[in-house]
Amino acid sequence: MLLAFCFFFGTINVNAQVDSLKSGSYSLVLYAGGGASYYSSQTGIPAYLETSTQKAEPAATLRLLWHPDHRLSAGVETGWATFYSYQLENTSIPGKLSLTAVPLLAEFSMPVTKQLHAYAGGGIYFLTSKLDYAGNVKSKSRALGWMAAVSYNHQVSRILSATAEIKWLNATETENATLSAQLLLAWTFLEW
Repeated sequence: MLLAFCFFFGTINVNAQVDSLKSGSYSLVLYAGGGASYYSSQTGIPAYLETSTQKAEPAATLRLLWHPDHRLSAGVETGWATFYSYQLENTSIPGKLSLTAVPLLAEFSMPVTKQLHAYAGGGIYFLTSKLDYAGNVKSKSRALGWMAAVSYNHQVSRILSATAEIKWLNATETENATLSAQLLLAWTFLEW
């Protein structure tokens, strides 16, 4: 009798726990947008060169996040950012150099409040240097790095929201970092 009693109430408890695990919804959300970034590191331009340096440049983000039925979301992010560019001045031959990055980052997100979200992640930055000075030279390299961001979300409809985001990108290995302000659209394209 005691064994039957334990079995009966144990089964009810297990079923209640399984049902509570299935109660949430899952979704895939695609974020896309762009804005402006500001290069905050030292450019490494030789002191003897007279240059016109541009540290404010455009930036873009593409992010895919899986939102489970709990607070921690996970996904991947890529995009594009120009860290800096500069033009040579007072030289007989005009020249220009730029450093751009395409990050590929594993990322985690957590809501701080209903509309305020925090992001953090790490991965690899694909860097491209372009030099246009008496000819064209393009150099590619990779660097490990990380990112951190905070965003404010405004729900437009059930599947679409507008997001204002402040993001810090840091290619740690090459000591290149940028702070960006971007506007993104978030589209919940799959729910189950």
